[in-house]
Amino acid sequence: MKPILLSLIATNQFTRLDHKDPYNHLTTFYELCGTMGISREDEEAIYLILFPVFLIGKAKIWSQSQPN
Repeated sequence: MKPILLSLIATNQFTRLDHKDPYNHLTTFYELCGTMGISREDEEAIYLILFPVFLIGKAKIWSQSQPN
């Protein structure tokens, strides 16, 4: 994984606060993943790996409470 992508992830984490828009966050998430140049076959696997990294706070707790 490119170090710049990890930096972008760290600056765009979703916290699930009232003023945060989850749809805007998902759009940003897909845009950042799109910069990786991954194949269509690997796309879903990359999303599943990276999505939890984009979450912090209440959003991370919610994500961890969901079934695998």
